[in-house]
Amino acid sequence: MNQELNYYMNLSYRMEIVEDKDEGGFVLSYPDLPGCMTCSDSLDDLLELAKEAKETWILGILEDGKEIPLPSVFRTI
Repeated sequence: MNQELNYYMNLSYRMEIVEDKDEGGFVLSYPDLPGCMTCSDSLDDLLELAKEAKETWILGILEDGKEIPLPSVFRTI
């Protein structure tokens, strides 16, 4: 499973960052990984949290035996 995890962690998934004007801070999501998101009050912390969220999401999908989508850039080529 570690080899698969490393493979998917090294792929370049597009990230979207949105400022949460109601609660403050920022929300980061990976559009190609449904439900994979995190938030932080600080942009400085957001990228590290994004890496952790991506890893947790991928591990969960691998454990469930489900297919992990490739980044959309790969699907359009």
